[in-house]
Amino acid sequence: RVVVRKDGGWGLGGPSTTEYEPEGGLMFYESSRVLCDECVVLDSLKESDVRAEARGAIIVTSHDATLATDIEIRASISIDNAYSGMTYEGSGAVNGARVVDSWISGNVGNGITLAVDGDIALTRVTATSNGGDGIASYSSISATLTDVRSTGNAGEPLRGVSGSPNGAGAAMPS
Repeated sequence: RVVVRKDGGWGLGGPSTTEYEPEGGLMFYESSRVLCDECVVLDSLKESDVRAEARGAIIVTSHDATLATDIEIRASISIDNAYSGMTYEGSGAVNGARVVDSWISGNVGNGITLAVDGDIALTRVTATSNGGDGIASYSSISATLTDVRSTGNAGEPLRGVSGSPNGAGAAMPS
């Protein structure tokens, strides 16, 4: 189990800060065979330069076609963060990515942002009360939804993602 509450970012007060300095709470960069079990990211702030990219609370990044393979986020929670709850991004691909039994709520951006190629399976996931879309895809990623609940978000329940946003979802964390 990992619990993260991030209070900073790159380039705090630095004269060389640019918009190319991504930040987030928990990041898996070019990683394979990863299990993030009971990971919690909550109440994280974005206090870096206004141009720095606020990518997400839990991030999977890939800039290669094969390095990000077999990554599972299981029984995890992302709540009340100053960016998207979970983000899959990069110029490469994620292969065999999974989010299972996870809760994403109250984040400033989307619940889940998909901005990378490859494939992902979302199973028993709840995305609710986020400031953007519940689940949004900005790429050609293949997303499979099973018992996903996406409701009460400021934007669309699903944007660029096929499937139903009315499944059972994940159980509310206690």
